[in-house]
Amino acid sequence: KFPIYVPLQVSLIRSSAKPIVLIFPGFGHSPKTWKSFRSFLEDIKGRMAFAVDYSAVSTRPVSDMVVVAKKHIQQLVQQHPRDFAQRGVILLGHSMGGLVAREYLGQKE
Repeated sequence: KFPIYVPLQVSLIRSSAKPIVLIFPGFGHSPKTWKSFRSFLEDIKGRMAFAVDYSAVSTRPVSDMVVVAKKHIQQLVQQHPRDFAQRGVILLGHSMGGLVAREYLGQKE
């Protein structure tokens, strides 16, 4: 049996709206891979969810993936400014996507 770890939920935003989930796919995966999980989050859990698309450069260094991911996230924020401002964001990285999310968080604007 494998242990199951449940991360602590820490909310710095005082809002009743559920945070947006940004999914960072793993190596070689595209946002389409996460379509059913996104539907689960949106339909059952009532969350907005987006899979960050850096699939065009998914075989290149993480720094290249971060540049493309950053542009995609900026587009999402421009399309949904009120939601991003009010809800907060959860970053969910799968495998290599976790490294991309971590690198994204470490960059300064």
